[in-house]
Amino acid sequence: MRAFVLMVAVLFATADCLAADSATPELRLWASTAFGKFDDSHQFAAAFRLDGGRRFFVHRFEIAAGVLAASDHTRPFLSLGPVWRLPGSATRWFFELGISPTLLAGSVFEGRDLGGNFHFTSTATLGRYLGSTRRLQLAVRVQHISNGGLRSTNPGMDLAGVSILWTPVDN
Repeated sequence: MRAFVLMVAVLFATADCLAADSATPELRLWASTAFGKFDDSHQFAAAFRLDGGRRFFVHRFEIAAGVLAASDHTRPFLSLGPVWRLPGSATRWFFELGISPTLLAGSVFEGRDLGGNFHFTSTATLGRYLGSTRRLQLAVRVQHISNGGLRSTNPGMDLAGVSILWTPVDN
């Protein structure tokens, strides 16, 4: 529990520093379904954009909070990491790659040992801007969550789903 509280404090302190020069507020929501080892599991999350990426050659930093849910388990998570976007802002279509250290509350999910509370979430997203103002995006998101081999137990979880993003100001 102390590790979770410490990670939350570090993530929010980092978010506060990066958001200080944030020019583009965004709210991204997604829902995903696991496939493979964790069938019938789902992920629901909200993410917020943190600028500062230009200093680090990334499109944005993103802080996300949500839950992994199954019929008899719910595990909250928190993550923070960079997102790279291709091509640029000249087209309505985009492709993104991201990787985020992720803290999961609990190391057992659906009766399986996940190999600890600290994981990495890697994502690939294909999306499209909707409307002439480009304030709305709809995307398909594929992700993998695992501890990256930090422990001998590492079942990993694969998920696929959709995300929607709303930007309250013009891009």
